[in-house]
Amino acid sequence: MNRKNSDKIKTVDEAARMVSDGDSVTFSGISVSAHPVAVAHEIIRQRKRNLLLAGSGAWHVNNLLIGAGCIDRMIVIADSPEIGGGAPVLHRAVEKRQLTVEDYSYFAVASRFAAAAMGLPFMPTKSMLGSDMLRNTWLEEGKKSHKMDCPFTGEKVVLLPALKPDVAFIHAQYADEDGNVQMLGPTALTDEQSRASSKVVVTVEKIVSKRFIERRPELTVIPSFIVDAVVELSYGAHPTALFGCYDYDLDHLKYAIEQSRDEGSFRRYLEDFVYGTANHADYLNRIGGPKKLRRLRANLGSRRS
Repeated sequence: MNRKNSDKIKTVDEAARMVSDGDSVTFSGISVSAHPVAVAHEIIRQRKRNLLLAGSGAWHVNNLLIGAGCIDRMIVIADSPEIGGGAPVLHRAVEKRQLTVEDYSYFAVASRFAAAAMGLPFMPTKSMLGSDMLRNTWLEEGKKSHKMDCPFTGEKVVLLPALKPDVAFIHAQYADEDGNVQMLGPTALTDEQSRASSKVVVTVEKIVSKRFIERRPELTVIPSFIVDAVVELSYGAHPTALFGCYDYDLDHLKYAIEQSRDEGSFRRYLEDFVYGTANHADYLNRIGGPKKLRRLRANLGSRRS
């Protein structure tokens, strides 16, 4: 396979440059799985500013970007880790008025992505009815929702505007040089995020042959025609996990969460693991190198590229 023939194959530096100051961005991942950490590190190194973080459940990435000052607006669905609890980076930024947030239920954000993916201006839902989420509007004044009676049943429904990020960043197991992306395990909002966004950047553990993709076409979550860039980044989701590839790094996640409880400590964390590393390979060496990564490695099975 001659990868030089594909215009979509990029370096992580090139991929991060697809984001401009002021853009809206979204990241794949949920819980401790499939956060696009490596590309988030590069966005921080490039010192992007005034970004809107749009409905991303990747709490580790969210905390990194907020703590680094890249984000000043955020559509919140979930930003509290299961490990250790709380979201002190987010809380500090809101309390200091460095970050404007608007909260939604998980299903509400999924509905907004789905509307954009289908080219619709809004999506009707019952999610958030009876909660104060509909009343609290800071980020999108007058645009958060619209209540109405269904013209067919008379039931109350909420109309939510389509959410169309400028760039979606997805981390997955495999992609071919054209950008057909295969993702195993939990996909969360990956499908909706990628189809809703104007540009889609995918980082993968391995760029594989077209024949490899064709053997299991049902695993192709994102088709090539909506993908703008593909970056090969082994362990690109560390310290979170990637199904079939590696487990989450519990020690590092605990350390990152502990450091996040104090602003000065979190700055030092960023200096040690982001600003102080030249690239993703340097970061992997900093967290323990091959010895540490071997302990996290999972069994990928017998699939060959």
